[in-house]
Formats: sequence, structure tokens, C-alpha cells
Amino acid sequence: MSLERNDLRLMSQFSLETCNFSLNRSQKDIFEYTVKVGKLGMRLQAIDYWKCSKIKLHSEGSDFKFVIVEPLNGSAPNQVSRFLEGNHGPGLQHIAFYTENIMQSINNAVKNGLNFNLPPQGYYEQLVLRHGQSNIPVDLEKLKRSGALLDFESCKTDSQKFNYNNYLLQIFTKPVFDANTLFFELIYRHGSTGFGEGNIDALWRSVEKCLGNNFDDEFNQHDTHQ
Repeated sequence: MSLERNDLRLMSQFSLETCNFSLNRSQKDIFEYTVKVGKLGMRLQAIDYWKCSKIKLHSEGSDFKFVIVEPLNGSAPNQVSRFLEGNHGPGLQHIAFYTENIMQSINNAVKNGLNFNLPPQGYYEQLVLRHGQSNIPVDLEKLKRSGALLDFESCKTDSQKFNYNNYLLQIFTKPVFDANTLFFELIYRHGSTGFGEGNIDALWRSVEKCLGNNFDDEFNQHDTHQ
């Protein structure tokens, strides 16, 4: 969900106190992220629906995640502010759908007319440099052809930074309406409970590129904060 500037923490507090949500603690106990690329910037929070067995609001495998985002003060027009303009105010900017076979789902979606955002130039090369070829759990060439992004779950211990057994694959469509508002996400989880922390920057850039802002040459110099 995209919000107006300075509304994120107000919405977050309302969700926590009124709607039985809890902040996502699945990745390094990080609750809030700030992304800045050039003169563009956004702030987001990830929220999990509270697993309240007493009132039967949760069953195994049925939980969902809720991400709220706002443009930073002083940011140049970006995907969030453009959504707010096209949607005439705050609203639902994207919906994620889980799939057991993301490669096949991407192929099926393309055949049915959906267009996907491609990752920034050098994304897959940086992925191998960061994690090592042997830790990539899927065929790298197939991954490149699909355009999907890969992220590993962070470890809670100091001895290892990532849990390479737990990962996710995700990809965003381009906006499905002429007003550049709603778009979809396909996501596959292999033990991972996060929402793709390591891909926030790449996803941001891929959407901005679709809107005409190209930051491929700055891909290795991103500025992402928690």
C-alpha cells in the first residue's frame, strides 16, 4: 500500500493497535527500510498479520504480509508519488501471488499478455559475486531468462550471514492499467519467510527504469538503510 508523505508511521501504529498486525521480524529484526537512489527515495515497513490462534485468525501456511510505503520528503517524482497521482491518493499499489513454479508461472503470464520489469543491468553478476556460484540454488541461465530475482534469508548467528537453504524468487509486472497504478508480483518461497530484503533496491530500480529513470550505471552504489 502506498501512502502520502509522513503517513507511514501513523498507518503502522494504527495497524499495530487496531488491526492485530505485528511488524515483520523475520530478517535481522529489521522493521523499516529507507531506499535512496539519486534524488529518488522511499521509506517502507513490512507487517505480518498477527497469528492469533485464540480467535482462529491463523492457520499454518495462510498468513500474509502487508507492506506500506511512502515517498521521502524532498524526493523527486518516483514510482510511489506517481502512483499517488494516478490513483488520486493512497491505495493498493501491488498484490503478490504465491506460486510453486515461478518459471512456469512467468511463461504462462507472458503468454497471456502480462509484461514484467527486468532487473537492473549487472544484477545476476552481482548475485554470483555476493553469494558464490555454488550457493545459487537454481539454474542461473534459466533465472536470467526468466528475469526473476533471488534473495536468501538472513541468519540469526554471527558465524554465517545467509541461510542458503532458505530463499525466495520474485518478479514484478509492469502496471496493468494505463494510469501506472496497480501491478502484480509473483513469488516463490523455499523456506524463506521474509519479503525479499536483498532485492528492495533492484526492484525499485526495475520499476523506475520502466518509468524512464535509468540507474543501471549506479547499481553497485545503492543506498539502502534500515
